[in-house]
Order: sequence, then structure tokens, then C-alpha cells
Amino acid sequence: VLPGDFTAEMAEKSVEKLISQKVPFTAIFAANDITAYGARLALYRRQIEVPGQVSLVGFDNQMESAFVTPPLTSVQQPAREMGEAAAQALLSMIEGETVDSKEFRGVLQERESVRRVER
Repeated sequence: VLPGDFTAEMAEKSVEKLISQKVPFTAIFAANDITAYGARLALYRRQIEVPGQVSLVGFDNQMESAFVTPPLTSVQQPAREMGEAAAQALLSMIEGETVDSKEFRGVLQERESVRRVER
């Protein structure tokens, strides 16, 4: 786990650091799709194959993720519903009402950036 600022530039530098320090890894789960793009660039520049040598997964399922090379596997979260629930919770809190937390589930959008393992 490496700290970052959710940018492609930071992700590129972080992956480069892992590679130069010879830290072994076979997969990267990026904080968002943008950081996955930066990680992908670092891997490409080092001629590390995705998904052949390293699987790559993003988070947010940005529309562009279907069009990068290889298409990025990503977790889609219900952002609109989460925003609506947060706004409703805030309004309830302003009114002095108690707010129950709500659970949201992401959906994995499988594409070609993850190596399939036969079982």
C-alpha cells in the first residue's frame, strides 16, 4: 500500500518506485481509474505486460476505461445514489434527526487488464 494523491502522475511515480526497489508484485488495485492509467504507463515504460505479468484494476469505472490498452477492469460504484443519500443525510442532520448509515455495493466491470487464472 502506497500513499498518493489520486493522480496519474503520483501513481506512475509510485509504481516506478516499486519496480526500482525490486518489490515483487503481480497485481495493482488502484485507488481510482485515473491512478490506474498512471500505473499502466509506468508498467508500459518498463515493458511489463498487462495482464501477462501484472493484473491491473481501477475504481470508479470511468467511461474511458473501456478504451485504454488493455481495457481496464474497474469497480463501478453507485455514485449518484451515494451522493443523494449523503445529501439526504446532511439535511436530516440539520433537522436534528438521527441518520442511519446505508450500505452501497460496487460492481466489478471485468475487462482485459486482469489475468484469468484457471482453477
